[in-house]
Amino acid sequence: MPQGSILGPILFSLYVNDLPLNITGTKIVLFADDTNILVADENINGPRYKLNNVMTELQTWVTLNNLIVNNEKTLVMPLHTPQNKKPMVPRATFIGRDISYDTETKFLGIYINENMKWNNHIKHLSSKLNTSYYIISSLKNVTRPHVLRTMYFACFHAHLRYRLTLWGGDPESKRIFQLQKKYVRIMGGTAQCTSCRNLSKTLNILPLTCLYISETVCGTKSNMEKMKYNREIHDYCTRQKSDLHTQLCRNYTS
Repeated sequence: MPQGSILGPILFSLYVNDLPLNITGTKIVLFADDTNILVADENINGPRYKLNNVMTELQTWVTLNNLIVNNEKTLVMPLHTPQNKKPMVPRATFIGRDISYDTETKFLGIYINENMKWNNHIKHLSSKLNTSYYIISSLKNVTRPHVLRTMYFACFHAHLRYRLTLWGGDPESKRIFQLQKKYVRIMGGTAQCTSCRNLSKTLNILPLTCLYISETVCGTKSNMEKMKYNREIHDYCTRQKSDLHTQLCRNYTS
């Protein structure tokens, strides 16, 4: 199938669809030709053995399906808490070659750090939004306000909203909020020291904090069937028994 064809990604997805059935003890995320294998274990030595098994099973599957893996684009990233300054990094080999380790990777437009912080993603997003800001600021004197608002939603809001529920709660997100306020002031034709509260209401644009809350609520509502209530977890008659159960996240060595 020629590269760039419409059926190419679909046929390739069908071709590799059985990969999760042949790799045991892990969770696999497939998207087109991008494959991510998650290895985790509570035991500190567990990931080392699982990683070796995964590499062996993956090599067998790749050989049987006549596929070639690009080792230069293949990497391993340990996920750990910020308190763990020296995470375990077991050796990973594939077809006789060592796979390099990295502290950051890009997955479906999201930059993920080894310590699960979002400062690098926010840095990349800020750079992208600054480019959009330059374009809009250059056109503010030659176009109408409603055109600037349309450009805001096309060039800024679309990037701002993407996976906001993941990084929106990070303290570094205030950098994005400052950029958003600069956009709003340009669309409102006001000075840089003007408050954006009334401008946002006039332009019908949600500030970053409000947008983060809205996205979180909508995401929770759309996934209600996957969530549990406190009354399903325990039998205690508490005030929060009818509330959704908050699942705590514990970072294991992986």
